[in-house]
Amino acid sequence: LVTNKQRNFTQEVRLQSNNPDSALNWVAGVFYQKNKQRSIEELIEKTDALFPFAFGMTLEEYFEWPMWGEDSYITDTSAIETQIAGFVDVTYSITEKLKVTAGARYAKTKFEFSNFADGSQNYGRTGDSGESSDKPFTPKLGVSYQADDNNMFYATWARGFRAGGANPPVPADACRPSLDAFGLTGAPSGYGADRVTSIEVGSKNNLIDRKLQVAASIYTIKWTGIQQNVNLPSCGIQFTDNLGSAKSTGFDLQMSARPMSGVSIDLAVGYTDARYTSDTKFAANRIIVSSGDSLGGSPWTVATGLQYD
Repeated sequence: LVTNKQRNFTQEVRLQSNNPDSALNWVAGVFYQKNKQRSIEELIEKTDALFPFAFGMTLEEYFEWPMWGEDSYITDTSAIETQIAGFVDVTYSITEKLKVTAGARYAKTKFEFSNFADGSQNYGRTGDSGESSDKPFTPKLGVSYQADDNNMFYATWARGFRAGGANPPVPADACRPSLDAFGLTGAPSGYGADRVTSIEVGSKNNLIDRKLQVAASIYTIKWTGIQQNVNLPSCGIQFTDNLGSAKSTGFDLQMSARPMSGVSIDLAVGYTDARYTSDTKFAANRIIVSSGDSLGGSPWTVATGLQYD
């Protein structure tokens, strides 16, 4: 039985310029978020007839630890995640055709949790509490050139992040074979934010008297401190850690054609080559992934459609 309760509050306040014809346009604001969550996972044993039949002993005798009520395993985690941030974004028209954009966001994040676990399959009572915090700064730069009414070219550079968190403790006795294989004594108490840096260059064009619209871009994204789930097969429990780095490069192309009145043809093609750029291994020097390994998934995406009105 899995019980997951959430209560989330988000508020953002913005102030922005009100003259779109001005050479300088801007937006600034503050952001606040508080998320509360309680997650309970239970393995409920409604009858003890199966274990004596299969193993010749009760479940409590097999694991050498008592049940927690009807639960052979229970983990109960309460967590609070808060974030407060300020941001500003400014666009300045150098000429009627050339614009530059600069933006920045500074945030303070905090993650707190408390956990207890019990039951025969947990090998007795465990519990812990912890927290992690971060102060991510995410800037953005961009330039766009409106060659004419039908052709616009742009380039952007930006950084982003995903907030870190904390791990409840794993039952060391139940997970010992997997922990030993990784050279670990337990799960890390917390994990940090993972971050991306992206560069994109593209264009948006109207062709053939606006009967053909084309949007195309090429991009590269660097991903560091990747938050990844680590599964411990011997106990079926997992934890999160910052493991490895990766890079993805690719392009996307979208076209919409209207060859005649009432007929529209759409086509979208994308390609992404996403691979790890470093080896990931634990203390036992067991390599989990190697540099050059794919992140998985098909590199190609294609979608097409035909519509007549």
